[in-house]
Amino acid sequence: TYNGNRPKNSILPDNFFQKSELEFRTNRPLWTGATIDINWKSSFGFNRNQLDSTDSEGNSRFTNIVMSTTYNRTYLSLPKFLIFAPLNNSIEHVIELYNNQKPIISALYPTDTLRQNQALRDALSNSFEDGLGTNFMGFLPREILRVLPSMNWTLRWDGVEKLPIFSGLAKRVTFEHAYKSTYQESSTRTDNGTIPGSQQIQSGFEPLFGIQMTFDESKLNGLLTGSFRFTTKQNYTLQPTSSVIQGESVTDATIQANYNRRGFKFKLLGLDLQNDMEFALNASYKRTLRSTYDVLNLTSADGQKLDGNTQIIIEPSARYGISNRVTARFFMRYETTINQGAASPGFSKYQVGMDIKVSVSGGR
Repeated sequence: TYNGNRPKNSILPDNFFQKSELEFRTNRPLWTGATIDINWKSSFGFNRNQLDSTDSEGNSRFTNIVMSTTYNRTYLSLPKFLIFAPLNNSIEHVIELYNNQKPIISALYPTDTLRQNQALRDALSNSFEDGLGTNFMGFLPREILRVLPSMNWTLRWDGVEKLPIFSGLAKRVTFEHAYKSTYQESSTRTDNGTIPGSQQIQSGFEPLFGIQMTFDESKLNGLLTGSFRFTTKQNYTLQPTSSVIQGESVTDATIQANYNRRGFKFKLLGLDLQNDMEFALNASYKRTLRSTYDVLNLTSADGQKLDGNTQIIIEPSARYGISNRVTARFFMRYETTINQGAASPGFSKYQVGMDIKVSVSGGR
């Protein structure tokens, strides 16, 4: 780009934004009924804000220049559990990488405190990104690794009902598993220099285990459907002026079940009545924990717990209908929130209700 003439003797706001993205997607069958989708994505953003003060000839003079950059990519951070334990994607690994760099930096800049602090800040930033991530191409230069994203995936399996455990009972069973993770960072540059922004890593299985089931209607004299979904997520944030990593973990489980029977008959006072019956259950459990990890003085692998809360909801209901004339619905709902490390201890709520609808028609 080049600067052309602008209106004379003016002060004009000027903004320029550019974004580049690199994305790959693929999918393939694994076995009968099962497919996996894999994706990789990186994006780079650049933004410049400035004031354009023009002279009497319309020539530009730029002031108050603020430039910011954003970078994010799909990330891979597997939990330190069972077969993934040797990968060591953990806060302890972040601290280990950082401590390995500290003596090297101190020896490199023994008297230049400014450059030493800047180098330590960059080392912590790199350790945060590398220590929590799984990289199977560590032999490549860092500049290339920052461009190349890691893979995320979604696995879906239709036809689970063919397994012996569901034989003769389930009509359709679907299994789902997905992993999603991103790494994000930002920085700002002004006339006074570059100011690094925050770094954030979000990763989790959404869901780790999800299943949807539809049972054989002929075996149960009605349609029974159900689902179960379990997710787990982690979020880590590092501020540029601090050696403290903020962490948040979320565990979420939901259950839904519904049984519906329509059109069954029975006689009452000589009338042949059509009846509908439905039972439903919705239940959920969600636990959130927030912690901090001091890179310079970590006393526990779990960090220092700040607060957390647990939310539990259970809601059963039943509906009964007679010949589309009378419908009754009864429901209960229990909801509780348990706070940990907060000023409020939490609360519990109970709700019980009944709806009855009667339709009357006729005339002379």
